[in-house]
Amino acid sequence: MTQTQQLKLSIEEDVLNKYPEMRISGIVVNDLTVFQNSSTTIEGFIEPIFSQIQDKDWGPQQISAEQEIKAWRSAYGEMGVKPSKFKSSFESLFRRVVKNQVPFGVNSIVDAYNAVSLKHRLCMGGYDLDYIEDHIILRYAQEGEKMLPIGTSEPLILNDRSVVYSDPNKVLCSYWNHRDSEETKISTQTKNAIFFVDEIHKKKGRSLSALFDLINLIKALDQTITVSGPFYLEQQSSSVSL
Repeated sequence: MTQTQQLKLSIEEDVLNKYPEMRISGIVVNDLTVFQNSSTTIEGFIEPIFSQIQDKDWGPQQISAEQEIKAWRSAYGEMGVKPSKFKSSFESLFRRVVKNQVPFGVNSIVDAYNAVSLKHRLCMGGYDLDYIEDHIILRYAQEGEKMLPIGTSEPLILNDRSVVYSDPNKVLCSYWNHRDSEETKISTQTKNAIFFVDEIHKKKGRSLSALFDLINLIKALDQTITVSGPFYLEQQSSSVSL
């Protein structure tokens, strides 16, 4: 879509009925310039969190991380897949750090929202708006619907219990926040992007704090950007236009 088009965001009623305590929040970022593949700003932001997870001495935050993983594993079971195989985006990041793997180095913008996801123990995602139509929907997939995850050559085939992000023509992310589509991934060529925070059980102020951290990190990388939002989608307000 172009910057002159209005973007509509919505959650399908069936998804809201299944997950009445959920909330989707996010921001739109425009005017990104070409960014480097690494950033000392992000490294400094994530280093203490990374060390705490690796040292397995995260205190109350460790409990919070485990609660987040447990909540999403329950949701993934309800989507008809094995939670041990199909992990939420936060659990995938968290498990990599626990195993002393560094989940960074994709590009600075992706690294930024992954860092914020780890700090706040929230599932987050980002998409290139220039490859998306004018309506993003959180909905149930159609049985047999396909999407091509980032870095793969074989499409993922979805069932009709799968919650997905989509536009009118394609799936942007499978199993809510499991794998993003190759077609709409954020790259070093991305100029306009949207970022989401997924909460299966919303908590006051949690997503807002994460989004402010993300805004500050991206602005530290690129002072020319403009930000729209935050926006919120939940039971009381299931659609918004930006």
